[in-house]
Amino acid sequence: MHLNHDNQKGQDASMNKIRDIAEEVESKPAPEILKWGFKKYGDKIVLASSFGAEDVVLIDMMVKINRNLTKVFTLDTGRLNQETYDLIDKIRKKYGIKIDVYFPNANEVEEMVANKGMNLMYENYAAILGRLNR
Repeated sequence: MHLNHDNQKGQDASMNKIRDIAEEVESKPAPEILKWGFKKYGDKIVLASSFGAEDVVLIDMMVKINRNLTKVFTLDTGRLNQETYDLIDKIRKKYGIKIDVYFPNANEVEEMVANKGMNLMYENYAAILGRLNR
């Protein structure tokens, strides 16, 4: 019983901290929030990017604030458009930053496709979430 009670206390404390942070930054413009984040969390700040317009704007802001602390990663599902790969390379060159690219385990993807089909992501979203949460 104490474990659940202690766990609940920890969750409540985390939620209070999140609310405090939200109140502190919610009315600030994006560059100020990014500066605050870099100051408070330093190199722990990492942008997960799909390289949509909003992500590219954030990358630009982050680099202008602190190129050395700018960290970006993306997930390459094997289904990205060529334009996305071209954009990743352009951003790397323009800003002189490293972009980490993570790939799924090929054997697991092959097994999943063999069992569930090529369009699993359109047909069974819950199965994908279950696979990611293992």
